[in-house]
Amino acid sequence: MKTSSDAIAKALRTTETFARWGGEEFIFLLRETSLSEATLRTETFRRILEEFALDVGGQTVRTSASFGVTMVRSEAKTFDRAYHRADQALYQAKEGGRNKTVAI
Repeated sequence: MKTSSDAIAKALRTTETFARWGGEEFIFLLRETSLSEATLRTETFRRILEEFALDVGGQTVRTSASFGVTMVRSEAKTFDRAYHRADQALYQAKEGGRNKTVAI
């Protein structure tokens, strides 16, 4: 059975990593990518998920996803701060109607 994760994995570039972060959260690491390009790439992943359909017991199940995008900057506690910014962007996407990508 093909999964939504399989659909995402098929679209990844060699410089990109996708992993489950916990619960219903996933994380993408898009190395050597500007914020604008990362936002476009993330929107591509969002559309892949939006178009993905799974047959479950004769019913079609569709999914949607909200994404927060940010850059890892050269700062103290780099990952913690980048994660916090991405989390803020994610909540903005959810509060803004869900199934969207927000970059900060």
